[in-house]
Amino acid sequence: MNKRLNAILLFCLLVIFILCSFGFAGRGSNKPISNKLRKPTAQNQFTLTGNNWAFEMTNYGPYAQDIQGKLPSGGAGGEFPKGTGTYVIFAAGIEIGAMVNGVPKVSVVDFDSEFEPGALTKNNPYDTTEVPVPTNPDDANNKLFALYSDGRDGTPLGANGDGIDDYANWPSKYGAPTKADGSPLIIGDLMSWCVYNDMNPKLHLLPDNSQKDPLGLEVQQASLQINITGYNDVFFMYYKIINKGTQNLKDVYIAAWFDADVDDAANDLVATDTIYAIPGTTDTVRNMVFTYNFDNSDPVSSGGSAYGADFFQGPVVPGEATDVARYLELTSEGFIQREVPGKKTLGLSTTVRYINVRGPSGDPDNDRELYNLMRGLEKNGDPKSSRWTYPADPLTAPTSELDPRPDDKRMMLCTGPFNLAVGDTQVVVLACVGGKGTDRLDAIKNLRKTDAIAQQYYDQGFHYPKCSISTRSINSTTTELTTVVNLTDFRTASSVKIHFTPEYGAESEFDITLYDDGSHQDGIAGDNIWGNIQQRGNCKYPYKGDLIVHTGGIPDTFNGAYTHTALRPLPQLKNWQVIWENGQQDKKVNNFERIHLTFDIENPDQVNDISEISIAGVQNTTPLNTSPIIPGGSYSDTSFYLILTAPASGDSFKFAYTINFDNHFKMVYSDVPITNWNPGTLWGDTLEESFEKHQWIISTVINDHFF
Repeated sequence: MNKRLNAILLFCLLVIFILCSFGFAGRGSNKPISNKLRKPTAQNQFTLTGNNWAFEMTNYGPYAQDIQGKLPSGGAGGEFPKGTGTYVIFAAGIEIGAMVNGVPKVSVVDFDSEFEPGALTKNNPYDTTEVPVPTNPDDANNKLFALYSDGRDGTPLGANGDGIDDYANWPSKYGAPTKADGSPLIIGDLMSWCVYNDMNPKLHLLPDNSQKDPLGLEVQQASLQINITGYNDVFFMYYKIINKGTQNLKDVYIAAWFDADVDDAANDLVATDTIYAIPGTTDTVRNMVFTYNFDNSDPVSSGGSAYGADFFQGPVVPGEATDVARYLELTSEGFIQREVPGKKTLGLSTTVRYINVRGPSGDPDNDRELYNLMRGLEKNGDPKSSRWTYPADPLTAPTSELDPRPDDKRMMLCTGPFNLAVGDTQVVVLACVGGKGTDRLDAIKNLRKTDAIAQQYYDQGFHYPKCSISTRSINSTTTELTTVVNLTDFRTASSVKIHFTPEYGAESEFDITLYDDGSHQDGIAGDNIWGNIQQRGNCKYPYKGDLIVHTGGIPDTFNGAYTHTALRPLPQLKNWQVIWENGQQDKKVNNFERIHLTFDIENPDQVNDISEISIAGVQNTTPLNTSPIIPGGSYSDTSFYLILTAPASGDSFKFAYTINFDNHFKMVYSDVPITNWNPGTLWGDTLEESFEKHQWIISTVINDHFF
């Protein structure tokens, strides 16, 4: 009986194992599993949702891949449109190859990475004998940073974040872009930034471990999302690549690599738009490679999804005397258009498509095969009939000219060759474009439109209408809005208005008409800066504003030009009280002390109550009240307090916290007076207590200020 029971149990365990194996096999296809599964604390992964895209981002190269298994997508990490459950990218990353002493070497990101977090340090960046030293991957400066345009943290504090304030700790010393005043420079609505390098030979295992010598590269990477109609179906990848090694690299190629599983992975085809004029417009799509569906049978999108990628900026290299390189440079003022005579900007050199199989048409097996593909050759080095992967138009071309095999595809778009001497830097900018339509062909049409709009945005130096708004309480029942729209980098407008709608609840919608007459907070008449002031009764929930600009013909609508607009006064934290201190014991804030600081909350709004409120940084993270704070009312509870450490000197102590209430959020700065005191020399020191039998040593901290 026991033997039979054991046999049954063994059989059940075997079935469970097989089912689990299928469950981890990927979405519709078998994805390769890296031979170096690793998840140290140095590696971060966060979801970025700054527009219609929701994609995973890491701090060591991979993106749009759920490496940590957070999502219900089986590993896919690029959802478009976000919230629909349609994933169009399974994995993505950058690959950089070069010839070193006649041997091809490639630093790879595909389903894993040969890079690790961190910058490379050298005393002289141009010294070919000085080996660069990687910074510690676990250093907080080497994490993934992300900020919204209003300064909010894109890798938030708390349970779903990393516990680090990205704004306050922005790693400018490692190359993160900053303004002239040293504050973070954010392009778009949500920007991420990280730095990584390829100096760890133990990680060079892709596609195999035949080439373990690093190239000595540091990559500073940013992703940009813009949440404005026309631009919100694309995100940008910005790569600054620096040779900090000891070898001058020759015949360098850069590849953007994708496993673009458009919904059903087994149903994909790949094509290239070398030059495509969009019918009925003056727009042209150039050098985009894209993945689309073979038919309309996909389970979630019914075929109506596509994904494309396009290099908007390639490396700048020496050219002829008549050449002029035009490119964008990221400065403290944002992106600036540069023109350099005698140079040229490399465009797309080849596009690649291969299948999730072994053999001539499948995944490369080593660096040499991968480098050959990046050069536009077959894996074995033979020439191809064309540099472009299936350049015929899927909308009009006969099927004989298109990708013939629906399957789980990989695609790459490559630029090169160029030389990268020790100390040299190159920048490439990539657009990642989503297409959504009623069917597979309609998705391609919309994909091309979005790519053309994104190209225009890049060509304008990432300039679009600059919108600002300020609010102030006129009294306890009325809020004044001052709105300004700067169109000097856009186009001359004939009329401008903002349509405001509540982000929550059912409060009234309203419009504000803007003027360019010099009398409505708009500067000088006719300068294309528009503004107005309007007073509104206080509203409970935040509003968003859609900007509508008339320039002739169909108006340009920028949805969400204003978000989280508060039309009510902010709750006030008052009556600060020290309820615990490790120093003077005088219920005051003293130098050096660690304190618990409690407070009262006042609601200055005489129209709306406060239904929900929490204070980021407060020790007790539960909601601060279980019943509303009535209009004009207050609330106090000594079980909620801030934990702070006072500075060593000064007469006052300034600190920050974030108030979240009724779907509003606001970072606030307060200060309290400091009472000076002089602790004894032993205050904060330790005493050692030894127990010889077990050789235990206990350190006791002296907090008594009388020592």
